[in-house]
Amino acid sequence: MLHILLVTSAIAAVVAWVVLSAYVLLVQRRRDAARATISAAAAALALDEVKALPLGERLDRIRPLLAPVSRDPMEKPTPRGTRPEP
Repeated sequence: MLHILLVTSAIAAVVAWVVLSAYVLLVQRRRDAARATISAAAAALALDEVKALPLGERLDRIRPLLAPVSRDPMEKPTPRGTRPEP
């Protein structure tokens, strides 16, 4: 009886480890994609022709780039207390 419990527990631990590892890899892939998207938006804003545009037009240019990214990765580089309220 004890052997069955030990083997079952070991198998459950391995399955839990595999599931958690897959989740961590999925989250890391999403973070990497968000960082790449934010970098692309920053590069688009750094172009000379974009710098000359009014703020509204610059926002219109990067809004489609940033649409798939959640707010969390965009807020992390912002120092606390400097983010404007929506």
